[in-house]
Amino acid sequence: MLPHAPGIDSRHEHFLAVDYNKPVFDVYVDFAKYCIEAGLGLEILGYVCAPAASQIDYRPPPVAGEHAFPSWTPDWRIPNRIRPLNSTGLLHGEYRVLYDPCPKTKVAAVVSGLELGIQGFVFDTINSIVTTSGRQEIPVSNVLATWSAELASTYGPIEKERFWKLVLADAYQIESEETGLTANARGGGESRHLMGMDPASLDYAYIWVRSQMHHALRGVCRDRRAGYTEAKRLAILPEAAVPGDLVAAFHGGHTLYVVRPIAREEKYTFVGECYVEDMMDGEVMTLATENGIVPQTLWLV
Repeated sequence: MLPHAPGIDSRHEHFLAVDYNKPVFDVYVDFAKYCIEAGLGLEILGYVCAPAASQIDYRPPPVAGEHAFPSWTPDWRIPNRIRPLNSTGLLHGEYRVLYDPCPKTKVAAVVSGLELGIQGFVFDTINSIVTTSGRQEIPVSNVLATWSAELASTYGPIEKERFWKLVLADAYQIESEETGLTANARGGGESRHLMGMDPASLDYAYIWVRSQMHHALRGVCRDRRAGYTEAKRLAILPEAAVPGDLVAAFHGGHTLYVVRPIAREEKYTFVGECYVEDMMDGEVMTLATENGIVPQTLWLV
């Protein structure tokens, strides 16, 4: 990204000035700050992919005097195949927004030093989570069976209909007449039954739709894990999430988020994006109103 690149607001040129002496820490933090403050939404948070404790950390060893990255800043040195759930297509052109948990709200965020303050609220807690992460190499049909077996001892196995509805968001791909770009759209759920059907029994049009749904499933589940919240809601969670982490909604976000409270401080570590059933299409705002949950500035460090 260069200051003379198309679409760069002149007010933020100093973030992106070419400086070959700038440490990688400053480059990554400045880029994340630019994306948030320049009105590019919260998609940048979707690239935060801290490895789970059981996974190898591919980052190079820290050098003397190197700071730890803020939890809300992606470390681009970690090889990942993550697909942002909050994708608007601004940074990741293959997908478009599927969900709108906080309709009619706008991102309200400010960066102070190395802390990100963002308007939102906490509404649930992670209760249980599977140990197996979704991988591209695992056949799509095995993801549900594997996760369902692990969660059977808590709130019971995952019902197929709940899983497909949450993960696929009734998604199918269309070509926009306005832009000519391929984007995800929302349906009425009539296509989800295709996931369990033999492709040999389908005509070409339905085979294509089924293929796109499998593609979306892999994108959502890859490097993430399934779990349940304390309110017994099924969720697709970041790989690094653990029981006790909190689920939050951020104004202007097109997904939900997992944060980890810091002991004795009213601040949080950002863990990653998530999907939570029955909370993705405005229901979380209704829940907040009914339970007197007041949005506030959540500080991520």
